[in-house]
Amino acid sequence: MKTKQLKVWTKVEMSDGIEYEYDAHDFDYKVSIEIQAWEHYDVNCDIDHPNWKKFNEKYEVVAIANGFARENDANIRIQYDIEFFEEYRSNLLIKRALKNATVIIKEKLDEYYNG
Repeated sequence: MKTKQLKVWTKVEMSDGIEYEYDAHDFDYKVSIEIQAWEHYDVNCDIDHPNWKKFNEKYEVVAIANGFARENDANIRIQYDIEFFEEYRSNLLIKRALKNATVIIKEKLDEYYNG
């Protein structure tokens, strides 16, 4: 039986970009924010540092917060990688980033409805 290697994240945050999509499948509007996590992140290692790629550029998308809207119905859903669902769902850093993302998504859905 193969055991899973649990990861220890040193940094977790929302992506800089917010994705918007109109007429998205069964919905009139969709907004998404990725949650990115780093195993190794050195805050003192800026982009000109020789170790930038080794430490700060490598991240994984650990969750995606999605907001959906149609007519008078809106909802927010969180998407995780099924393989790591329990690990990611219980991680406090990921929870905090998702909480911030859902606040932004709620604002974007309100803007969509209130035009």
